[in-house]
Amino acid sequence: MMSITIQKTNLKMVIKMLKLTDTGRNLVKFMTLFAFIFLASGVFVCLFVTHDKNAVIPYISGVLVGFIFAVLKIALMERVMNKGLVMEPMKSRAYVMLHFVLRFTLTGAVFAVAATNPHLSFVGATLGLITMQPAAYVVGFLGRKKIS
Repeated sequence: MMSITIQKTNLKMVIKMLKLTDTGRNLVKFMTLFAFIFLASGVFVCLFVTHDKNAVIPYISGVLVGFIFAVLKIALMERVMNKGLVMEPMKSRAYVMLHFVLRFTLTGAVFAVAATNPHLSFVGATLGLITMQPAAYVVGFLGRKKIS
């Protein structure tokens, strides 16, 4: 019980540090949920299906690294959107495109490190980065329900 409370507190502190909007906070919360689902299912597969105990730690590390970079990408996107809305249209377009390329490069770097580092699972890192997509669907669905 205590570790769950500590994790909740740490998540709240991280969200506060990133200065996310309500939508961003909800995204991070659902991303965390999906990351735990991916962690649990991957550990189950490693231990009980493939019987490869040596793959558990790299898988967990991969999911965590991917998840951390996915959260950073959310924070970067929010900052870019907020700043881009107050700029002149031409400057805004260049600014948004530059940051898109930076986020894309960041994702590629995570994939490259996960593919070359034996201590990180490529599948785990991919699943960690993908947590953003199902979380966005859930937040969008819940947001639509509130409106109607």
